[in-house]
Amino acid sequence: MLEKTLTALPVELEEVRPGRTVAVHKRCVAGSRKTLIFVHGSAASLVQWQQQIEALAATGDTNVVAYDAVGCGRSPKPIGWDLYSTEALYDDLKAVISRHGGAQGHAVSLIAHSAGCCHVLRFAAEAAGVTDPDCVSTLPKPAAAPTALVLIAPLIALPSSVAIFRLPVFALELMRPLLSGGFAERALHPKTRAAHTAAHRELLLLSEATSGANPMHMCRAYYRQIRVPAAEVFAGCKAPTLIVGGEEDRLAPFELHASSLSKAIGPATRELLILPEAAHQVMQEQPEAVCSAIAAFIAGVECAPSLI
Repeated sequence: MLEKTLTALPVELEEVRPGRTVAVHKRCVAGSRKTLIFVHGSAASLVQWQQQIEALAATGDTNVVAYDAVGCGRSPKPIGWDLYSTEALYDDLKAVISRHGGAQGHAVSLIAHSAGCCHVLRFAAEAAGVTDPDCVSTLPKPAAAPTALVLIAPLIALPSSVAIFRLPVFALELMRPLLSGGFAERALHPKTRAAHTAAHRELLLLSEATSGANPMHMCRAYYRQIRVPAAEVFAGCKAPTLIVGGEEDRLAPFELHASSLSKAIGPATRELLILPEAAHQVMQEQPEAVCSAIAAFIAGVECAPSLI
């Protein structure tokens, strides 16, 4: 299943900033001034966006870009503690947007999942002049604000489960099946886990293969250093925002994360959508509904530029 997905989403390795190389999948349309950039969550992969990438690229008028963070998917997986800090990964995002976001006046929408939502919210706030007081980016302030944000199952507070990553790498490797099972229990809907349909079975296989491809030295360094932005960063987001969640999300429960985030960013939230029969991996469990919501929201923002 994973090989089929990888074939459908070929990548190129790009050095987006000195010493930082990531695997990038892109579908470009000549002359287009619209770009969608997909940002995956923690220890995940761009393959989780396959159905959204294919559906939104099929419109024929929009550039689509997705990348694997350092240590994830098909990006390099070097050993080094600081390589996986929140700051390093945030600056990688800024570099990807700068590289693929087009010239001034280009419409760039950011679509993120889970912990990746914190990065794009921070980017939008920094573009509006609000920086995180606890962290300093090494790259220049964004040249332009994103046209829109789409936040899928946003995770804006750290789960208690990250404490397990205090264990040494060899112990975490031995525990990988247990950790993968725990993730599936909280991140996938019971109907998906029961594998009633072929689509459910394929998603279970893809989920297991995706998590199994990421090394524990990366996971340990990432989760030991992970931090969420300060409250003023959320409040500083001015970009029109769509928030989507799954009703059975036990990893980032909708009422504790998405709903709280909607209140924190206030007027920026244009739409708040919760989907049935879905959990944390809502974009994979309800792909058509998520694709339709993204397309409709971005089209609406583009038709109302005075509100951006």
